[in-house]
Amino acid sequence: MITPPQLLAYYFPGFHYDPVLYPGLEPGWSEWDLVRRARPFFPGHSQPRRPSWGYEDESDRDVMGRKLDVAGAHGIDGMLVITYEYGGASPGGRVLEAALDAAGPGVARPAMMWANHRRYWAYPEPEDTEGRVYLEVDYRRERLAAMVDRWCATVWSHPGHYRLPDGSVFFSLYSPQAFIDGTGSPEALAWFCAYVREAVRGAGLPGVHLHACSLSYLRDLDALALFDSCSDYLALGYTENPPGKEPHLDLPSHRGSLVVPTPRADRLAAVAASMDRLARLATVPYLPSVTVGRDCSPRVRARGERRVGHYSARPILTDPIPELAPAALRVATDFLHAHRPEPALVFVNAWNEWTEGAYLEPDEEHGPAALRALAAAWEEAWISAS
Repeated sequence: MITPPQLLAYYFPGFHYDPVLYPGLEPGWSEWDLVRRARPFFPGHSQPRRPSWGYEDESDRDVMGRKLDVAGAHGIDGMLVITYEYGGASPGGRVLEAALDAAGPGVARPAMMWANHRRYWAYPEPEDTEGRVYLEVDYRRERLAAMVDRWCATVWSHPGHYRLPDGSVFFSLYSPQAFIDGTGSPEALAWFCAYVREAVRGAGLPGVHLHACSLSYLRDLDALALFDSCSDYLALGYTENPPGKEPHLDLPSHRGSLVVPTPRADRLAAVAASMDRLARLATVPYLPSVTVGRDCSPRVRARGERRVGHYSARPILTDPIPELAPAALRVATDFLHAHRPEPALVFVNAWNEWTEGAYLEPDEEHGPAALRALAAAWEEAWISAS
């Protein structure tokens, strides 16, 4: 690898009050309420999970500053803050702003991924019912242009923003396929990518690295020519979806199961094989992802007899995060050694997806064990390579 490898962790901004994301819920509500009220679905199910740092308001600059500091001290270079845009509103913007203002030397630097997907009601999701969409993305070009111009002025030009080693801004689009489906046109995605590149140049920035997430859902891989790299948000070794939704992978579907029956070693072997296949198919560098846990039960009202909803149909991984995180990271670092993509990035899902059971933040059960195990595995991967 030419550039030093870097570790980026996803940050989910669901832990402060946001009336756009959570319409109709009482002021002050956040997904911490789901975390508090979670209950075990079976004997030995690790719920509720309690954060060691308490139920913090992430929109506080000091709170985000500590998170970035702790992440940086454990080998994480960037915090990829998930950003939502619905009808001109920008949910999560306060969190990204707090992170940018708190960033400094030696800490994880905030970057952004635009989560351009429809949103399902899960506060909590009723059991035994199909998922209900309540927010849709507005893809009108004038709105997209205004959104990108705002990002140039307030996010990408901020001195605290994460940059790649070559100085370029890193920007991830969660789902190119959702963009194409939402606009009905691959040409609209081409226009958007071109507008982002032009706007960044016009703002006097060194350039932008456009990253396509969710490659496994992209039906026409020709769209990758618009991007500089690609990856997947989840690396599970199985699918939670109906067969065929991920057209480039042949994985067992555990949709509707309560727990994942596949042993960890077999799951991670399937992750490695899937990454190798996608890297061969992709026309731009494929970058590996690490999933440290999976348990969406806090978003479900109760354990239903029929697991058919958007979240209730997703099976639970029972692996303790401090065990799964370093093991999954080794799959990703082995991939980097074998494929040598540029830039050499690894994505971790996630820093704080508490309501999806994927987090590195300390909890009362394990303390900082997951963070320490991940940091040790990351360091070991590069010591052994030197």
